[in-house]
Amino acid sequence: MNRNHRSRSTEIADHVRRNTHYTVGYIAIDTTGMGQGVYQLVRKFYPGAVALNYSPEVKTRLVLKGQSVIRNARLQFDAGCTDLAASFMAIKQTMTASGRQATYTADRNDETGHADLAWACLHAIDREPLAGGDIHASSFTEFYS
Repeated sequence: MNRNHRSRSTEIADHVRRNTHYTVGYIAIDTTGMGQGVYQLVRKFYPGAVALNYSPEVKTRLVLKGQSVIRNARLQFDAGCTDLAASFMAIKQTMTASGRQATYTADRNDETGHADLAWACLHAIDREPLAGGDIHASSFTEFYS
């Protein structure tokens, strides 16, 4: 790991650590690239962290689950969050380099990065029950400014 990745990994891990004062039930980290360093650092203070390699199978699961949640009107976000909407729209189905398997990718651009917001949202949705959970279950909403 080069010096820039190490310092960026440390910065991200420190951000995660600062947020563990909230009740945290699950932390999963994309370990495909520089996330491997973040994962190793986070595991030191949150041993239950899960490594998630964004393979074509994982990306497909995330996208299909996200489509189900969105189609069933179970995702709500502020209409002013145009960056999140743009990030979702940046994800496209493509073929792997071998041409044997479908996967999902996003071209990098200034507005959406690599669709980072959408992938983070899909990552969170992955923990949501496919059927939507019990209608009698309690829920809460937090607003941050």
